Amino acid sequence: MIVLYDGDCGVCRVSVALLLRWDRSGSLEPVTLQSERAARLLIGMNEATRMASSHVVLADGRILSGAAAAPEVLKSLPGGRALAAIARRLPRTTGRFYRAVAGNRDRIGPLLPPRVGDWARRELKRHHMRGPTRAT
Repeated sequence: MIVLYDGDCGVCRVSVALLLRWDRSGSLEPVTLQSERAARLLIGMNEATRMASSHVVLADGRILSGAAAAPEVLKSLPGGRALAAIARRLPRTTGRFYRAVAGNRDRIGPLLPPRVGDWARRELKRHHMRGPTRAT
């Protein structure tokens, strides 16, 4: 599963780095929204929509955005099936939570300790260096 995120956003980097750490099987592949690959994967999606939230591309080619992606991502992670079921059963709550974080990421980011941001950058760099896990 390809996870597309804003590479310029500290909250986004930390969130994706945490998911990657949780993903012991290596099923998630991080790709920044600013990359040419993201533009190819999200062809037809205008830039404002692309940058407004994170997105995932599933193995079958479906694209899910924002809170709608949460159940799919969670169920792919060890022990995440119960959280995925909750997110699926409570889509409005999941959406509110996602919008609250995404809508305030410019305020939340500066509150993150620098060492957390540095850790996230290292974690993402390590995964980006592996390269794509499947051709897209």
